[in-house]
Amino acid sequence: MLTDINNVPIDQALKNQGYVIVDDLIPKEMFNKLREACDRVVEKARKGEWQYRRLVGTQFPPWTEGNDVWGVQHLLHPELKEPIFAEWYGSTKLLEAVQQLLDAKQEELQLELFNLLVNPQESDFDLTWHRDAIPAETLEAEEKQKLTIPHYGTQWNTALYDDACLYVVPNSHRRVRTPEEREVTIHDPKSAHMPGQLKVELKAGQTVFYDNNILHRASYVSSQKRATLHASMGTIEGGHHRASCILQHGLDWMQTDDFKNALVDSLRLPYDNLMRMAQQAEQHSALKSLKCVFCKEDKPLDAFSQNQIAKATYNPYASSSSNKKFKTVTCKECASSPNTHLTCMICAKTQPFEKFAKSQRKKAEKARCMECIKKREEEDVWASEPDTESEDEWGFLS
Repeated sequence: MLTDINNVPIDQALKNQGYVIVDDLIPKEMFNKLREACDRVVEKARKGEWQYRRLVGTQFPPWTEGNDVWGVQHLLHPELKEPIFAEWYGSTKLLEAVQQLLDAKQEELQLELFNLLVNPQESDFDLTWHRDAIPAETLEAEEKQKLTIPHYGTQWNTALYDDACLYVVPNSHRRVRTPEEREVTIHDPKSAHMPGQLKVELKAGQTVFYDNNILHRASYVSSQKRATLHASMGTIEGGHHRASCILQHGLDWMQTDDFKNALVDSLRLPYDNLMRMAQQAEQHSALKSLKCVFCKEDKPLDAFSQNQIAKATYNPYASSSSNKKFKTVTCKECASSPNTHLTCMICAKTQPFEKFAKSQRKKAEKARCMECIKKREEEDVWASEPDTESEDEWGFLS
């Protein structure tokens, strides 16, 4: 188990604080090679020889105006001819950290983004206070709902030189903004005086993983050399929610033979998982309605929460010929109704939702009420009972 700089398990630290700093995720033999490769790709980007770059003046894609570079996109692109990036992205200790943070097996990981953050040359540049997937203008009720949507992924910055560009508000990743935070994010988003802010100071070789819902911003200083590897990985559970965050960056080049042939072995399954997600995202774009597992009605998408829609359209275990391509889902009305009931598969009693643990509610017809679970545990036979749940009997509640 990996621990952070304070000897706390990294998954626990990330959950508690919204960020975690980890030492030594770059093998010693790779460190200088990564620095040298970064120098080469930054030179290409600044000369205009590499079109996939982040330009001062624009925070999010597309980056189409300007010349001063603050980031280089797609470090895994075969045309860059820098294999060291794939070697590190698929390195043993890094994957171990990602698996621990996501509580996932290596075959469940999903290859995603790998970019580079650098210092601009002509002027300093500040990013705004933001959450990656929740706009600043989002109303409190919607913000609260969006914060319940699982990420199914993690992102990180690994500094090749000392780096103090990132600012965060610890513990802000699982709660709505305070009135003061809302005021800053909407009306003064580049403020240097966010209540509770913390400057994340990385030494060369250190990595910070952070929850993309944590309030954060960055300040780029032109006079201080920066080369920070900025990457993410997800899991096969992410579905359309993960796709909407990742595919906006344009990954068509990953479907080329040159890219596939250059992959290190440890990234081949994560790559296959990414391609499967992209195919499912195409299905989602054509989707007009879903069927609620409880009321059995076909309803338009706006009758379901974003969490339900995200989960509905991606079943990593369904074959391409399967007629059960979608996970079962629950409409907003059924999820919130006190009249929604389940039948316990053990005692056969039909009871309201409140009699079932959340982990059981999602199983629909396979659910076990809390009373029966307690009895089984007391009788010490629970562990020996065969699990009759099938892989595609998934019905998730918000």
